[in-house]
Amino acid sequence: MKDSSPIVSSRFPFGGQNDFFCRTLGLIDVSGSRFAIDEKIDVFEKRAAPVSDDAWLGTVPVSAVDGHPADHLEALLSLIVPCDAQAHPIAELRCGERVFRPVPEDGDGFCFVYPVPPAKRVGRHFHDDALAVLSDYVWLGRGAVDPLPTPVTQPDLGARLSRRIKAREVQPLHGVAQSEPFIVALGRYLAVFLAHHEITDAAGTPLHVPFFQLRSARDWIVQLPHVPSANELFAYLSRICNIACEFCYLFGNPETISIARGAKTISKPEMDLRMKLFTPETRQRLFKATWEINEVLVDPKFEKVARELRRRSDETFFFITNGNPLTPARCALLEELKPVELIISTNTIDFRNRSELMHEKETLTNVALGCFEDLDAREICYGISMVAMPDQSFDELEATIRAL
Repeated sequence: MKDSSPIVSSRFPFGGQNDFFCRTLGLIDVSGSRFAIDEKIDVFEKRAAPVSDDAWLGTVPVSAVDGHPADHLEALLSLIVPCDAQAHPIAELRCGERVFRPVPEDGDGFCFVYPVPPAKRVGRHFHDDALAVLSDYVWLGRGAVDPLPTPVTQPDLGARLSRRIKAREVQPLHGVAQSEPFIVALGRYLAVFLAHHEITDAAGTPLHVPFFQLRSARDWIVQLPHVPSANELFAYLSRICNIACEFCYLFGNPETISIARGAKTISKPEMDLRMKLFTPETRQRLFKATWEINEVLVDPKFEKVARELRRRSDETFFFITNGNPLTPARCALLEELKPVELIISTNTIDFRNRSELMHEKETLTNVALGCFEDLDAREICYGISMVAMPDQSFDELEATIRAL
């Protein structure tokens, strides 16, 4: 058994996430039939891989008494700030006799705001629902070997399309469900808290809390075991596309898939923040979000971001493109950025078929099918991809392969 103080994490240098899980589990009656009162149990982050020491979050004493609701809210407010219907942080809120004035730290110029998901009720009491949420993200056990099984619920995360409420951007929880599930855990914990307990403003009027924001983006800097790749940052520039290929995988994705869908390109403040907190020399970056991968080369911020990342990294930049952004000017930029590798979704060299297959304007088809000589002359490495559609003949596919 490890000492519970200090709580450290190999993943989050600031340890606030560890503290949240250990504090809230210490406030919930988790005794049941598995643990003895006052027994110390280990808390591990749930991962697909076997539980190991680097997933350890801390230890908590088993209690048979639930903590005061305000104590649960205080634990939440260490990492998030509840927001009103305009997605603005609520300046003051009350829980019982306790008054809280959460202060968001948004000095870096961007706030991550998410919807509060629907609360899933699994029991009559708050501790039943709270433990069901926490158990989806942590193991409770005795030691690092053979943790005791915990239940898994299927959460409803709401819509997966980003949206704006006046000047505030609300990002879908789908974007962090796989890559940073602790953020989802906080939203779900807040949801079940609000389902069981009332919070009010200074006048005693119940508050409606449809959104929450991360208290500080810096709480979510991740310590990696390896040097972070600049290509991860390029992925954030690919939230939209300038065509709509008939065969695109995005048309087949179910709306419940844990991948966010962008309504617009990434905002400049968010991209600036992710660039600012990307530090390969310390093996740190901001938490990862998973968005649909579209066309990276059409984002107007691409040129500035690419030049800055080339200044900071000598790795090979890798881009997937439909080809129509590869104008002479863009090819010249890629030559400047070398080493660069491209995968170009060409599909066919037949002008009419490509234009129809990819729902592409003729001017864009001209660029896409005319870029190869320029890439060859600039010695830019590329490959092509093709999708064998039913209305394409084998002769057409063979002609495309031979031509390129």
